Amino acid sequence: MPPGPVDLAPVGLALAVLVLALARRRALSRAMRRIARAERAGFGALQALHSGLVGDDVAWMAVGLALFAIACAAR
Repeated sequence: MPPGPVDLAPVGLALAVLVLALARRRALSRAMRRIARAERAGFGALQALHSGLVGDDVAWMAVGLALFAIACAAR
């Protein structure tokens, strides 16, 4: 069975992330600078949540597992 558009969506998303990652090194256009700024803000917020301590990592893993269990139970 040939792959459909839903099957190829992850590949397209991966290629889009690749293009953004490569283009961000040379953020020359205004749009690319905006994307890079938003990306830095998002990662800055994520770094503020994670201290790097093992206990925090375990807590975040438990939160993720709980959210995954809720999502599976909702199906």
